[in-house]
Amino acid sequence: LSTFNGYLVDENYFAGCGGGGSSSSNTSSANPAIGVSSAVDLNDFDKEYDMFDLQISWFDDQFYMDVDEDNNVYIAVAYHTANNYTIGGQSLYYQAGNDHSIAIVKYDSTGVIQYQFSHSLAPDESYEVNGCSVDDNGNLFVTGRKWAINNYYSVFIRKYDNMGGLVFETISVATNNACRSSDVISDDNGGAYICGTYHDPLDLGNSVPILPADAGSSEQGFIARIDQNGDALWAEYVGDITHNNSYDNMQSLAIDINNNILVSGTKANNTTVNQWRTFIRQYDPVNGGAPLTELLSDYFGTSLGAEFAVRINVDNNGDLYLFTSHNTNYNNNYIFNTFPLDPVLANANILYKLSSSFTHLYSHNFGNSQTLVNQVIPLSDNNVVLRAGGGQPLIINNVVYSQDINQTGYVMKLNTTGDFVKFHTLGYLGLTTSIAINANSSNMFTFYRRSANFLNNGITYPFGNYIVKEQY
Repeated sequence: LSTFNGYLVDENYFAGCGGGGSSSSNTSSANPAIGVSSAVDLNDFDKEYDMFDLQISWFDDQFYMDVDEDNNVYIAVAYHTANNYTIGGQSLYYQAGNDHSIAIVKYDSTGVIQYQFSHSLAPDESYEVNGCSVDDNGNLFVTGRKWAINNYYSVFIRKYDNMGGLVFETISVATNNACRSSDVISDDNGGAYICGTYHDPLDLGNSVPILPADAGSSEQGFIARIDQNGDALWAEYVGDITHNNSYDNMQSLAIDINNNILVSGTKANNTTVNQWRTFIRQYDPVNGGAPLTELLSDYFGTSLGAEFAVRINVDNNGDLYLFTSHNTNYNNNYIFNTFPLDPVLANANILYKLSSSFTHLYSHNFGNSQTLVNQVIPLSDNNVVLRAGGGQPLIINNVVYSQDINQTGYVMKLNTTGDFVKFHTLGYLGLTTSIAINANSSNMFTFYRRSANFLNNGITYPFGNYIVKEQY
């Protein structure tokens, strides 16, 4: 395979990448000329960036970020209350012990903090945050799971107004076995959708029918709609409740061009143990969450838990992106929605692009089982940006792309046909970690963690957490 091993720093811009030859070999020596038609500013480690320091005093991999059309940035995180953490120099709620609380913060486009909030915990209360979403009115939704006394669990969703005030917290009836909400997306009517998993029957209140557990109290997936007042409007489950070892889940949400809600995840074979399939399911948002369409992969032999990735998103044209990723191999000749794909190196990092009518547009297997994609963000120019963990090279159309910088994971842009455009990073010396990405109609935003000093426009900046805004 061809390879690229130049020093790719800061914006890491490539012109006309993705060309070049390939071979049947899976190894090659480093050669920056192979597989890349031209490369610009490979050694320019001192570019000028529109960036700001988040003024967050600690490092964490579980910060969640959304942005609005005014380039405001919203961050949500669960933090360990026994540490003396600060944001913008202001102390967060402190409590000794092993509990976690919620912190949210809003920045304007220049990094000035507009509000921050940390929740004061009740006795034996703790939170896990798994996602956030901001609506057109600046309301922020945060979701995850909540521990209560005796380690009972609940799904939660919180809504904050545009000044950071808590509007509501909706929680499911506490149960003895784990449940969690894995994603949230606003419905632009003051409410939101959530999805996730549960084991015991899930009761979201407001006379919405309780979702049943399966025969073995194994993991089931759920989706629910919450209105502007925090009341559940409807809820649905995925999977076979007669199966006693199903381990089904819902992991990621998107809204399609017709305002229907889409959810992706995995569900088990109800007749054969250790067989799962990836799905996209479309729901009517109004008529009680009635299922409309379901797209399915063929069965494969490894469950894709939420700690890995089954991610979905939709661009301005209504095209869908589905990314599935985990650390073991798929079966060869993996098929999704009847379209076969022969995986390079037979592993699981697969990106599918489908039209709004669910026809296949392109698919890639990135050829590296150690690189887990966490986010897929379409841009309004119909390019797409991926954020991944790990640090291994990736393969597109039998061409290897890699970065010769000290970076955990990568942020990578693909064009409308899925060809490589460029990497993004911040700084060169010392470790860079990409924590979150998002975009509005004109800019993409990346949350970077820097473990060492770095240069920007001739100025040395200290290690810390930074937002980089890039117009596209």
